Amino acid sequence: MGKFGKELIKSANEAVAMSDSYEMSNYYRLTATVFWESAKVLNADFVAKGKPLSGNIFSVPFYHLVSHAAELLLKRAILKRNGSVKSLKKHPVHHSLNLLLKELQELSIPVSDKSASLIGVFSEQHETHVLRYDVFHPTMK
Repeated sequence: MGKFGKELIKSANEAVAMSDSYEMSNYYRLTATVFWESAKVLNADFVAKGKPLSGNIFSVPFYHLVSHAAELLLKRAILKRNGSVKSLKKHPVHHSLNLLLKELQELSIPVSDKSASLIGVFSEQHETHVLRYDVFHPTMK
């Protein structure tokens, strides 16, 4: 990791310690963008090779990147509406896409039916970290 990366991490840690919602929302957006752009690269590779994403064990990194980007973007949207960094890090909200979505909707932020549906599909696997640690578990869909 280069000097810029170390400085970015240091600054992000300071933002969390200070509970600076504005600054933390920017880190969430930047990180979500990196995850999302990486997922697009993986998707393009699958498409170029004619390989399906659905049902393909090698697509797990793609789904992990997409679900983590969704978590960070949901958190960012909440923080931009004066949400608290501290509250977003508490269990059970911190990794639950469904609870983050519910919190966003309670702030009267419109979310399309398609987005809400996709969040619902990813939520359980993301919350239980199946995509990170246990891709061969029977509950893996």
